[in-house]
Amino acid sequence: MISVSKLTVEVKDNGIFIDGKRYGLLSGEVHYWRIPREAWSKVLDKVVDLGLKFVSTYVPWNYHEIRQEAYDFNGRISPQRDLEGFLELCERKSLYVLIRPGPYIYSEMPWAGVPEYVAKYHRMHPKFLEYAERWIRAISRIIVKHQYDNGCIVLLQVDNEIDPWEWSYGWQLGLYGGNGVFQEYLRERYGDIDSLNRAWNTNFKDFDEVKAFQRLPQRYSLIDVRRYVDFCKFREWYCLKLASILAEMYRRNGVKIPIYFNAYPWGYPQNFYQFKEICDLIGIDIYPRNMVPEEDLVRFSVIVRYLKATAGIAWSAEFECGVWHDWHYGAGVLEAGHYRYMALLGLAFGLIGWNWYMLVNRDNWYFSPINEWGRVRPELYPVFKEIVNLYNRLDPTDLTRLSDVSIVVTREHIWGIRSRWFDDLLRDIHRHGLDFNVYEPKVDRDRGGLMIYLGLDYLNDEYRHRMLRCMEEGSVLAVFGMYPSVNEHGVKSRIDEDLHVDLLSIRGGGRFKITINGHELTLKTEELYVFGGTVGEIVASELYDARSEEDRVYAELVNGRKYVVGYFKRKGKGGVLLLGVKPSSNFITKLLGAFGFSTYIRPRIEGIITSVYKGDDRYVFFLVNTRNNDVVVPLDVDVEGLGLNGSELGRDLRSGREFRVERRVYVPVSKKDGAVIEVRL
Repeated sequence: MISVSKLTVEVKDNGIFIDGKRYGLLSGEVHYWRIPREAWSKVLDKVVDLGLKFVSTYVPWNYHEIRQEAYDFNGRISPQRDLEGFLELCERKSLYVLIRPGPYIYSEMPWAGVPEYVAKYHRMHPKFLEYAERWIRAISRIIVKHQYDNGCIVLLQVDNEIDPWEWSYGWQLGLYGGNGVFQEYLRERYGDIDSLNRAWNTNFKDFDEVKAFQRLPQRYSLIDVRRYVDFCKFREWYCLKLASILAEMYRRNGVKIPIYFNAYPWGYPQNFYQFKEICDLIGIDIYPRNMVPEEDLVRFSVIVRYLKATAGIAWSAEFECGVWHDWHYGAGVLEAGHYRYMALLGLAFGLIGWNWYMLVNRDNWYFSPINEWGRVRPELYPVFKEIVNLYNRLDPTDLTRLSDVSIVVTREHIWGIRSRWFDDLLRDIHRHGLDFNVYEPKVDRDRGGLMIYLGLDYLNDEYRHRMLRCMEEGSVLAVFGMYPSVNEHGVKSRIDEDLHVDLLSIRGGGRFKITINGHELTLKTEELYVFGGTVGEIVASELYDARSEEDRVYAELVNGRKYVVGYFKRKGKGGVLLLGVKPSSNFITKLLGAFGFSTYIRPRIEGIITSVYKGDDRYVFFLVNTRNNDVVVPLDVDVEGLGLNGSELGRDLRSGREFRVERRVYVPVSKKDGAVIEVRL
């Protein structure tokens, strides 16, 4: 039984603390109202048998509301509506509960979980907020009765994937003109119409005339960017304002436990670092296709790291455990190996926990390990038990990623305003197993010794200040392409004007030799940006390999020709490196060596995701095989960089295999699987 003494619940330090004891945030979704009442106990027993201590559930407004302001929470009309009975059962089985009472829940419910009369209004509409407060007042009576100082509820999610849903409510919002919340936002942002006209290069007479610029065209100008950025910021403003209003409603009605929000897996329009100001935890919702193809894998990896960089804790509020009807056509049949592979990737990328959605099957859902009657699927359930056992033995809550590389990701990158080289580099880095952190200048967490920036010729001045400070304090900022000279006001920034340089031409690619920080490097690139002369210039000499007698004539014309392709300038303890070449993981590895940084571990074959984490008295190496064949991975280990002496033993927490950690080790890894190696210090 869960004690009912006066205890505390906090989210901090990569876990949830209940009366001072830290737990990993690993849970599974169980929808009581979609399960026969008589099967609840058996279902929860199967959850407990997995080794889980937490369950999560939505509470559907439109199912519990019998008529306006009349609710059934104790099963007097239908036994499946007995929310109180479900919570009491969780308490008897010593399960903690993450409760998700909306107002919206989505979850393949009619009108996404709200009553029909409410669905007519966008979420910030006064009528919606009036109805929502009625619901929150009613459901909070149950929550307060069972929150942790009285019962099992330890976390509360406010609403679900907060979003203005402009495709449905665009006219109400004012996106096509009028007097909606979009115009309210613009008035708040600009003050008067003349200021907006100057920013947008328009001649509107009143805010009511203004329409939202909702997409960037393929060929766009800086003015287009500024109008589109205002739309992106409006969506984030809307989400943050609504989140604050709804969270305050729960607080006013007696909810004292930590509050969290969930978000789309592309980081928009829910702005993580803004949300973190008003809640205790943020979780992303992750639903890749079966066996996580490359496009899904890269998105999964980057958003986990971005969440860690902006919110401090990387956690998934909905971690794929089955799929809803319709998405099964895209996702495919989710195999047992998919769940193992996805969990290993999540841990390697930096997740400290997740909520399996749906751990227990229900209507409009497929491929969960436990069905509605509490029977297990024999091909799936053992894999989940294996994952829980690994998670508990690993205990990721004390681990910190060890990487000297950070990739700069700003809100503009998230909104799609980024260099065409950005996505190519991310794919290449993942193919070659180069680990990295994400650095968001707005938050200034998870800096690397080498920081990679790929953007457009546009960067706001606040970001410039933050990145200059990183350089002053020892980081090397590597900018590939053009150094961003224009700020958010559309003018050349004066903050770092000594770093701006003129582009003379863009020529075709090839193989080149360059010298950086005293190190001679070779690189192969598809394009070469040629700049005017600069202080600290970097010169590239062309290396042309003649492949035939005829080819030697052309080789003599270009071999050894020199081009100014960038510069390196010292800034305090660090500096900025501009290179007009398309980057690759191989070249970034060379840059790390040139500036005295480390990769710590690096696979010598493609298709292996690697990462290193430091704990209180251990290292943990992750190797995840993305290939379709079993391999023995030759792994280079920077023994000196890790402070090891070559005598330490590494132990694979999955296979039990032990080996001495030397400069080169060989690790067998099955296809779409992984090794988790613990090195005790």
